[in-house]
Amino acid sequence: MADIATAHTEDSMHSVYDGDFKMLESVHCCALILGTIFSSSPHEPQCRQAIDGLDAMDPTEEWPLGNKEDLVEASDLIQKGALDYDGLCEEYGRQFIGPEHFEAPQWASVYLDPDSIVFGCAHLELRQWMRTHRIYPEHTSSTREAADSFGKEMLLLAWIADRKPDLICDLVANHIMPWAPRYLELLRTSSRQPFWAGAALLASTFLSSLSKSLGITPATRKLFR
Repeated sequence: MADIATAHTEDSMHSVYDGDFKMLESVHCCALILGTIFSSSPHEPQCRQAIDGLDAMDPTEEWPLGNKEDLVEASDLIQKGALDYDGLCEEYGRQFIGPEHFEAPQWASVYLDPDSIVFGCAHLELRQWMRTHRIYPEHTSSTREAADSFGKEMLLLAWIADRKPDLICDLVANHIMPWAPRYLELLRTSSRQPFWAGAALLASTFLSSLSKSLGITPATRKLFR
């Protein structure tokens, strides 16, 4: 696992997670790794480092949140996929860049907006939620990128776990879990390269375990995809 700093702001010192820094560190670290591989090109150094780390990982010992059977299966897929780095990069382009039709669109708005458009309702709701809570992480500063991609939401979760942990349940329940399981299911079944099927399963079991551990009930939203 990546060496993640565990410093917390004054806000987090007075949170419902007082004394449970191990849980916060687990959420931060897992979300940061997932956010990196889902939002960065595999050619970028930080993404390649995360891929190599997952490839070498003993999932049941080093990945703290997830079902054991799912973690083992995800790790097997990730290791098989990492052997074909060129294929991994090619599949990243197909799934995340285009120009072909996306079998598993990575944006919440595509699933939650009646018009299934990027920069739709989910993007606007998340931006407003961030403004309300005065959340301004560096990775969301660009107005030309949708804030509600799965990778961006994982990076946001990592940031919040480190700085505003009282908001973890709100973010996961209202902005991630209403759509992410469907996205990850589509990514897993549509992937032509095992790495991304494994990454989807790893993310899915992480979110499921996190929700169960914190007693999170996802908001009910109609899916349009």
